[in-house]
Amino acid sequence: MEEKDDFEFLGPALVVLRKRDRKSARAVAKEMERSPAVISRYEQGGRDISSRDLLRYLKVVGASLAELHLALKVLKMLRSGPESEPERDELQFVMKVLRVLKSGTRPEPEVINELTSEVDSGSSTKTEDP
Repeated sequence: MEEKDDFEFLGPALVVLRKRDRKSARAVAKEMERSPAVISRYEQGGRDISSRDLLRYLKVVGASLAELHLALKVLKMLRSGPESEPERDELQFVMKVLRVLKSGTRPEPEVINELTSEVDSGSSTKTEDP
């Protein structure tokens, strides 16, 4: 099986970051001065996003490039099928990890170790919040 490129998961990662910020796609579109259809295509991976629009999107949803990178890595680890839609529990798990990192309450290596053990044990959605 061919290894997937991280950016194949860009659309789902954008959705994770937007939902973490509790914004609708319509609100993001308005702040970016783009149509909701354009945002939808970005999030579905059906249209390549320019680096300028990617940075604007991240700014609107309050995310950093490091958080985008983490979301891409986590989605890549959790996805089972080559073209499957992100499952609700995957999105919740990724948002939990990103919330912990954004809060700054725990060092990143600790979060990564916890993430790895949860994925290995198959209990990604059954953990307690810190």
